[in-house]
Amino acid sequence: MTMTLSLSLSLSLSLSLSPHGVHDHQVSALVLIKEKKTWWEALRYCRENHVDLVSVHTEGIQRWVKTVARNASTDNVWVGLWIWSDGSNSSYSNWNTGEPNNAVGDNCVILQSNYGYRWNDARCIWPDQFICYEGE
Repeated sequence: MTMTLSLSLSLSLSLSLSPHGVHDHQVSALVLIKEKKTWWEALRYCRENHVDLVSVHTEGIQRWVKTVARNASTDNVWVGLWIWSDGSNSSYSNWNTGEPNNAVGDNCVILQSNYGYRWNDARCIWPDQFICYEGE
């Protein structure tokens, strides 16, 4: 008699340390969470387990977020914006053409692969993957 044990492991996060040339005094690592959550659930998860949802204040951080999402074959990721979840202001933006458009009561922001991970306003209640950050 032969007994076979099958074990399945699903990794729910991917950690990316700051690449050379990306300097942000608050962000040392990005953590992609592959479990889908609403924007508010994602915000709570990041604040309880990391620092916060990532806030994209510079082109360097935008490229880093895009690389993390693309390398994980992730279609969409929540970021900490309609108003940056960390309370900060930024003059940097990367909206997709025609966005934000508030098409269906959109109050949160998602980066979508089909838009080159540019910003799109979206309904906060839609579950999706998200990126948290770790501080220094």
